[in-house]
Amino acid sequence: MLYFQLTLWDTGGMERMSFIGQSYYRGAHAALLCYSMTNKETFAILSQYILDIVMNAEGAKIFLCGNFADCESSDRVNETDIENFTRECGNVLSGSYQVSCKDRTGVTEMFTDMARVLHRENAKKMTLRNDLIRPGETPDQIEEYHKKKCCTSA
Repeated sequence: MLYFQLTLWDTGGMERMSFIGQSYYRGAHAALLCYSMTNKETFAILSQYILDIVMNAEGAKIFLCGNFADCESSDRVNETDIENFTRECGNVLSGSYQVSCKDRTGVTEMFTDMARVLHRENAKKMTLRNDLIRPGETPDQIEEYHKKKCCTSA
């Protein structure tokens, strides 16, 4: 079994957070963009966030999360809206989910799928760098190895 630590930064859709730009996204492996399925306005601004991520977090995987999947509304984001948006984004998106935090529907599955995608991507990068972790190696041993490799003089 693999364990992952996910660090989530919640901007709550605050546009005042946009000033941090590149420094905010630096080093991010993924972005989870949440919108309310009961409010199309929150869905409509996703493209701007995606553009910011693509411009400032090269290689980050982008996931969409429609919350309030259990609620009805006259302003509801429907399946057609989601399919059209996903198609317009092409291969920029790594996943799209509909969840309910109230009854926890889809939440575990979403985070599990995100971890799988990130693990698969990380495994590819490690293989490409020829930097494979040996079975039984601890995070401290890996870090020590990289320090020695980085700081050795020729």
